[in-house]
Amino acid sequence: MPGGRPRKYLRPEDEARVRAERERARRALTMRVDRAAVAELMQAVEQAAAAGNAIAQLVQSSKPGDLLRNLAHWFQAGARPTG
Repeated sequence: MPGGRPRKYLRPEDEARVRAERERARRALTMRVDRAAVAELMQAVEQAAAAGNAIAQLVQSSKPGDLLRNLAHWFQAGARPTG
């Protein structure tokens, strides 16, 4: 192709605007958490499960992501109307 590939955006402002929109969308999907808080939560769940807490035994996990998913599932199941 002579001259190379045509530009997708004619103006640099358009390219910057679209790039910023993509970055905002990416950040909205990315969850940022405090590692110390998650480690503290995992330790508390482990201690409660060792003490015999039934809920802690249900949601206990060795991975932080799995623990958070288990907690979310437990709360969602508890929020459903019964009957």
